[in-house]
Amino acid sequence: MCTKKFAEQIVLSKQLCDEIGTKDYLVLGEPEYPVQLASVPDAPTVLFYAGDTSLLRGTMVAVVGTRQMSAAGRSLTTDLVCSLAQAGIITVSGLAQGVDAVAHQTALNAGAPTIAVLGTGITQPFPKRNTDLYNQIIETGLVLSEFYRTDGYDRFVFPRRNRIVAGLSNATVVTQAPEKSGALITARLAFDYGRDVFAFPYSPASLSGRGCNILIRDSVARLVCSAVDVLESLGYEGGLPVAENLAVEALQVLALVKTGVRSFEHLTESVNMAKSDLRKLLLSLELQGYIRTSATGLYSAM
Repeated sequence: MCTKKFAEQIVLSKQLCDEIGTKDYLVLGEPEYPVQLASVPDAPTVLFYAGDTSLLRGTMVAVVGTRQMSAAGRSLTTDLVCSLAQAGIITVSGLAQGVDAVAHQTALNAGAPTIAVLGTGITQPFPKRNTDLYNQIIETGLVLSEFYRTDGYDRFVFPRRNRIVAGLSNATVVTQAPEKSGALITARLAFDYGRDVFAFPYSPASLSGRGCNILIRDSVARLVCSAVDVLESLGYEGGLPVAENLAVEALQVLALVKTGVRSFEHLTESVNMAKSDLRKLLLSLELQGYIRTSATGLYSAM
């Protein structure tokens, strides 16, 4: 990266960002740039963002698939993301219809942040029907794009978006995809980057799941039966942490804390709960050994 050409690209990119009046960007080679993405050979020079960039220091799993999902695909996606959220894993996807939107919404419903990577400008969510979802993600999660603010839809740039999804993530899971799905591009890119790739198996007669079967057949993806398979590959011994007996509200708060060190103020903004109830819940989690409090009042997972 330390070449004259690269240095010139950095200077030009910063000049352009200044010209369009934005300071919300990350530059390849600088400390704030996501380490995982920086390691891939075709990482974007500049990433525009809206939301919480501290999430980029967490463990991330891409959940991708078809825009035309079945009830079975929806169920697999929802169950997977709920379990990942419970373990403190940040879900990454592309804000498209189908699997992407369900993955993002499921994470938010579980009280966990999620990261959306756009194939359009950072202020141009696509499709437009996902604008509300886009706004929800910005509130507690993060939206990223390598495209300038007003860049609109162009179907030829979405494979470029897919490489960011794959490059950011520690692992990629395809929950449902036909043979021609763009999710297969993401999976193969992740494989080329040396990341773990997983796919749910489908009946040979299933057209909507044929892409998953092809990835498994070609040894691009490992067959996955549940989130436990993914978590064990990431070093979570035995899969899910022992938290099955916690109430839903406690699981939501625990998932938030596991994404990074959190202040009480940040948690109050992220959960729909009275402050007094939140304090009691945090104390309970600490007494049970799930979290700890620093001398400055910041919460982190044990």
